[in-house]
Amino acid sequence: MSAQRTERLLNVVQVLLSQHQPLTKARFHEVIEDYRNSPSDTAFERMFERDKESLRELGINIETVAMDAWHEDEFGYRLDHRSARLAPMELSTDEIAVLNIAARVWDQAALGPAARTALHKLEAIAPEGVGERHLPRLIELRLDTSDHAFPAMVRATTERRRISFNYRKPGQAETGERHIEPWRVVLRRWHWYVIGLDRDRDEARVFRLSRVVGDVVLDNAPGSYSIPADLDVSSVSPDPDSRPEQKAVIRVRANTCHRLRRDARVEPRKDPAPVGKDGVDWDLLRVPFRGVDSFASVIAGCGADAIVEFPPELRDRVVALLSAAAGES
Repeated sequence: MSAQRTERLLNVVQVLLSQHQPLTKARFHEVIEDYRNSPSDTAFERMFERDKESLRELGINIETVAMDAWHEDEFGYRLDHRSARLAPMELSTDEIAVLNIAARVWDQAALGPAARTALHKLEAIAPEGVGERHLPRLIELRLDTSDHAFPAMVRATTERRRISFNYRKPGQAETGERHIEPWRVVLRRWHWYVIGLDRDRDEARVFRLSRVVGDVVLDNAPGSYSIPADLDVSSVSPDPDSRPEQKAVIRVRANTCHRLRRDARVEPRKDPAPVGKDGVDWDLLRVPFRGVDSFASVIAGCGADAIVEFPPELRDRVVALLSAAAGES
């Protein structure tokens, strides 16, 4: 189901919940934007009937009633409020903590606002006295979704809409147009990729979002293809990067920067563990990377918990990112 239709169904339910009297079809046409923008009365009628049926399939009972006891040729619609209420939900402190961690992963990212809003609503039903400030900050994770193509790719994948975009191969200045059916958006080694069927080559391909040039054009027909049921994302390898792999030396605060630690080698300590001014231990990591800009964004996300010791150009880029962020705040 497309995001637009989902929003329209929610609007229909909201309108019904807010009214104590039955609403006529004409009234729905006035207050629901999609109905109001229908190209014709026939299109509106079809859309309205489909929406009523979809809501009934979801267990939301919309009753049809006569608007006038003396005239049975004019009908209205009202909601059985019992069918629209969710069963009481109870979440334990541990469950709220897990959801809190999940929301923090998307903090400051493209999906951040939605994640935070959902979390605040769930905290409202948490056990008394439990809120975000009471939850342990066991780990700090961040997902960078700064690639301009990310929102469109996620939408296309969710709604199963064919897309086209201009793409620059590694090491080349020219771009070529691609036409794909996106299956999944995945994160690999600091970069986002879209996996899907390349319609021009009729085979599965992987494209890195940072190499998409310009806008992603979405087809207007949601649900126009099927995602393979046996899709194994782990078996699809990202396209090779032409840049040579480098090694960064980064000093990180103990028990932080878990995303950096995932691919890092921790240097064995020959001397007693280094301790910062705040009395916290620090570890020395050697982390492989390719692109300075993308990797600097990852390190900058660690804030004061990470200090780049080598190479100098990576350290300078991280400092520039943090300085820019401080200037905006």
